[in-house]
Amino acid sequence: SLLRAATRRMARALLLVCGFWQIEEVNSLRHRSPGATAPLVVVANHVSYLEIVYFLASDLCPSFMMKKTCIKVPLVGYIAQEMGAVVTDRGEDSRQGRGGATAALVRHVDRLAESADPSPILVFPEGTTSNGSCLLTFHTGAFVPGVAVQPVVVEFPFEGDQFSCAYESVSTPAHIVRVLGQWSHRMRVVYLDPYEPDAREAADPALFARNVRAYMAEQAKLDMVDQSYEDKLKYHTWLRTHYARLGPASLYLYVRPDLVGDAGHVEDKAESGKKRR
Repeated sequence: SLLRAATRRMARALLLVCGFWQIEEVNSLRHRSPGATAPLVVVANHVSYLEIVYFLASDLCPSFMMKKTCIKVPLVGYIAQEMGAVVTDRGEDSRQGRGGATAALVRHVDRLAESADPSPILVFPEGTTSNGSCLLTFHTGAFVPGVAVQPVVVEFPFEGDQFSCAYESVSTPAHIVRVLGQWSHRMRVVYLDPYEPDAREAADPALFARNVRAYMAEQAKLDMVDQSYEDKLKYHTWLRTHYARLGPASLYLYVRPDLVGDAGHVEDKAESGKKRR
């Protein structure tokens, strides 16, 4: 559609503005055999909002599962809705045991299966961002339809004093400033082979989710960490208290991953982060 084509062009322009001059793609659709198509559901790790921009610029140009609050963002909300985003409400989903979002996703996948020219839907099963060094616990929603999924692993390689694009423990204004303040960034996107569930996995979304997570972790050499969005909220509560004592200097700190244990009982160490220039 015209909107999808325009969205891809705008996303590509935004990536260039952010310093992503070259993005390494491994085994993407354009590199596959003629006639190969992606499954209706794409699952990816979530490191930053920047991979969302990448996916909008990619050959997939998928629709997304999106938080209700994001729909209120000017232009972004309109584009998302026009592209068929599945809107979720964390508060309502928690009251319904996440049934509301899952049911909406199943209905969306059913419609895609009947479409003559379906565009896949992208789901971040972790439900929040990580620092890119691990995979958090997967929610089961993306796996309830019981259809094949396309796993994708996104990496933001950096060295030395370069800024890490991980949008995990830095405020939004600081992150944007740091991204724009560095001349170039790297992004590596690995499209793994589609994962077709067997009968047991199709009937058991939790088993399906665990096996896909293990497959992605093994292929990308990532650790699996049994933490969730709720654990991250506890961690960020501690971070806000810690950063408040540091003042403006906190914008330049990256808290070591080994501090993420029980966020309510993290030791207050003097050497609590490393400087990111």
